[in-house]
Amino acid sequence: MTILDTPAPTETRPPIRRALLVGVSYMIPFVATGGFLQALGLLLAGDAVTGPADDPAGSPVQHLGVLAFHLGTLAFGLLAPVLAAAVAYALAGRPGLVPGLTTGLAAATLGTGFLGGLLGGVLAGLAARLVTAAVERVRSPGWTRGPLAIVGTPLLTTLLAGGLMLGAVGPPLAVVTTALGRGLGSLGQTSAIGLGAVLGAMIASDLGGPINKIAYTYAAGALLGPAALTTPMTTAALSTPAAAAGPHLAVTTGALTAPTTAATGGPAAIAAGGTAGGAMAAVMAAGMCAPLALALATRLRPSLFTPAERRHAPAASALGALFVTEGAIPYAVADPARVLPAAVLGSATAGAVALGGHATLGVTHGGVLALFAAGHLLVFVTAVTVGTLVTAAAVLVAKGSKTVTRAKRVANHTGAAPQTPV
Repeated sequence: MTILDTPAPTETRPPIRRALLVGVSYMIPFVATGGFLQALGLLLAGDAVTGPADDPAGSPVQHLGVLAFHLGTLAFGLLAPVLAAAVAYALAGRPGLVPGLTTGLAAATLGTGFLGGLLGGVLAGLAARLVTAAVERVRSPGWTRGPLAIVGTPLLTTLLAGGLMLGAVGPPLAVVTTALGRGLGSLGQTSAIGLGAVLGAMIASDLGGPINKIAYTYAAGALLGPAALTTPMTTAALSTPAAAAGPHLAVTTGALTAPTTAATGGPAAIAAGGTAGGAMAAVMAAGMCAPLALALATRLRPSLFTPAERRHAPAASALGALFVTEGAIPYAVADPARVLPAAVLGSATAGAVALGGHATLGVTHGGVLALFAAGHLLVFVTAVTVGTLVTAAAVLVAKGSKTVTRAKRVANHTGAAPQTPV
């Protein structure tokens, strides 16, 4: 049974929480498939993944790697549309499907990441319910019901939800991304530990969205020297297929093949703690933490997670080890109020430890595959470990407190003693 043939909800509409869980169930295969395809491409083709698959100078293995990476890019590009469509469908049934897909695609075009898809799905679902209810209250001839259901309702709903997404989200996003890009340049000249914490927090704040890409692009640009940091991030830059696909394509091919020395005396050198690659070490350590931590948390307290989240844990741990931060998205979609703050806290810790301890990386991707290019390897591993443990502990505390509160409410209502799950 697919999203297209699942019976639409009729009498009882699922709440937003349940709709988010529906979205997670449809999104998980795209996260896992896209992440592993990108990792396979990086393993087979290395820095050549951004080139054409039919490059005559490449080997057959390299061609396969480029092809796999591009397929993974396409899978990641579908995250926001699929999430928005599933959430909207869960909220409104079939009337939410078209506006959900369209609004999710608008979110992907803006480069808003999974948060934009989440918002777009809720907007589309609520708009579909509103428009459907309004149309049902209007007295019209029977012959108009078919055209209204096929054309009228999807058209009005898409205009309402998609217009809000493009008109209300796009302009503020451009302002925020530009300000963040400039702010990083200023912070890089003052405090290495502070910069590491900020970069780490940005990496985890939207798990592959525009804020994540600003931090990643800044770190990759630090390998090129100060000149690479002079172009602010804009919504237009984030709207390209490369930027929407994942962290590895948020910079140019030149950044992927940059020399491992940066000019001294500029923001790049300060950001790197005086050595090229420091900012990249902070970003990569931070980006690995959230998927690893959430996979660990599901093992430690499985009762706090849904069956779908528990099944995703092995894939999340593998994706985290390969620096595919999007591996944590299913958990964040299901419970953003608790997962995202915990991820930001742990990733900020990892970034501060890595940059404060002068860890460096000479490559811009790979996760555990990039350890060969790490300077102060023990510091880098410590940063990932500490950040993972902090995130896992924060998630368990937050989810555990929610469960205890819910148990107390049930106990107060029934008169029974509250029980806390093990």
